Amino acid sequence: MERFFSDLAKKSFFLNLIVLGRPWNGIIIGLFSILGFIFLGGNDLLTILVLFFCFFLQYFAGTTFNDLYDFYSDKINMPYRPLESGVITSNEAKILAITLYVISLTFSWLFSFYIFLGVLAFFILSLLYSIIPFRLVSRGFLGNLTLATVTIFIPTITGAIVASQSIFLPFEFVLYVLYFTLFFAFFSILKDFKDVTGDSKSGKKTFVVVHGIDLSGKIMIFGTVLFFLLSLFYLLELVLLDYVVLLVSLFFLVGLLIFELKVFDKRNSADNFYLLFSRTRILIFVYVLLVIILVYSSFSIALTLP
Repeated sequence: MERFFSDLAKKSFFLNLIVLGRPWNGIIIGLFSILGFIFLGGNDLLTILVLFFCFFLQYFAGTTFNDLYDFYSDKINMPYRPLESGVITSNEAKILAITLYVISLTFSWLFSFYIFLGVLAFFILSLLYSIIPFRLVSRGFLGNLTLATVTIFIPTITGAIVASQSIFLPFEFVLYVLYFTLFFAFFSILKDFKDVTGDSKSGKKTFVVVHGIDLSGKIMIFGTVLFFLLSLFYLLELVLLDYVVLLVSLFFLVGLLIFELKVFDKRNSADNFYLLFSRTRILIFVYVLLVIILVYSSFSIALTLP
């Protein structure tokens, strides 16, 4: 997906600015904030838009900022990226990241203190993920766990807190979000397969670099299956359309496992890897969107029951 959009952008400065922030991932993060909001009964359209907007901008800024620190490994792994190809300079990337950080933090502060706290937590963790001396991205599984926390846990919990106007959330819901976060942490090991060459040469100690490809692949598959099933158990406790959710979720899990196995098999073929990895992103996007629709439908049905 990223290579496709980089090829599409070519030397266009504006299009490369967009590619730099990888908005297709930011959309998924925004959707998780909406999922949390709807799960706890939120239905205000303006709040939904603000949640999505603020977390989308945080991701856009965070991934731009991270690319500045990953320059040397990405120069080997992904030389077509805007920074590595020289279309965007480091100063331009810094200005973009700082601007988006400020907009997101300011807008969230003006709209809702709870959204601001969630956005601030995202901001702090994204910095710790990237900057020296913390550089959590280079600390094995802690990097994957941090990525999952900002992708799933913080946006979803923030949306739920905004909807309920309380930090005390239903225990089953928190467990669902926690297990899905852990599922994503193990799933995110997948992305490190494609970067192992550059990561090793640049001294970036990802989970795959530390534990090797074969062991990492086995742990990834075990972790994704275990924690997805645990999250599904609590998800079914929270919705009315449980049979539909179960069917959709099992289809998603089977599809994801097929993609994981294919990606693992094609890890030494760059073109096949990127194509398959892009499809896993699309699969996750579709699944999250379907869960949002099913959760909203469940609450709509509940309101009509006597």
